[in-house]
Amino acid sequence: MKNVKGLTDNECTNSDRTKKFAVLEYLENVEPFPYKYHEYLYRPTVVSKTINLIFGFHHDQRSWSIDAIKVIDTTSNTDVILDGDFESNYLLKSYSKCILSNTRSSTSDILFDIPYSNDFYYNDQTLVGMSYLEQQLTITGGRYYNITFYLENRGFPTNSFLLMIAY
Repeated sequence: MKNVKGLTDNECTNSDRTKKFAVLEYLENVEPFPYKYHEYLYRPTVVSKTINLIFGFHHDQRSWSIDAIKVIDTTSNTDVILDGDFESNYLLKSYSKCILSNTRSSTSDILFDIPYSNDFYYNDQTLVGMSYLEQQLTITGGRYYNITFYLENRGFPTNSFLLMIAY
């Protein structure tokens, strides 16, 4: 995997300098693809009470779309993410958003034209820099969490996508 230190250690991701990061996925300069299922298993330390789920987006040609995000506690079989399908149609109710200062422009929103499922999805077109979509999750340390979502790349390179956990 490419060195992603600049993407994990910047003004958006590590303002208090106390967090550590686990990078679960990094895509760079990939060709367009329709909604594709992604799945990761993550186990926080036994003393953890919260983790931050962070998605990073950069696309110079078109955009990334994400929908049907789930973070399932495999012990209790419950979903710990809020509004993972964006059906509330109000982004900042459950998520925080940050755009790197070197970004040329960023257009991101909840849209309804081509969702994976239901009515809404999140779409992001961030030129040159990167934007981050983040949600803090209340978890039980030591349990396994199954993180799943559907991601679509709507254009040709230059682009990158990042999924990481801050703990």
